[in-house]
Amino acid sequence: MSASTRQSRERDIRVCLIGPSPEKVGGQAVVARQLMDNVAALPGVEMGFLPIDARFPGPLRALQVVIYVRTLLGMIFYVG
Repeated sequence: MSASTRQSRERDIRVCLIGPSPEKVGGQAVVARQLMDNVAALPGVEMGFLPIDARFPGPLRALQVVIYVRTLLGMIFYVG
């Protein structure tokens, strides 16, 4: 077995869970948190999380309550 084959088998599997942030209390947020904790506990798994409802940074946070502005900024931050 070559060194590169052995090294690729020893790497962690990288998983990114996309779901509601834990800041919001609700069924999907709770399940996402439990799933993330359980998968991260598995050996050989590196877990990441990307919230679908992340808070905007700094002064833009006040705009998060304006419906169409929130959608536009959310798309910019999510894609960017």
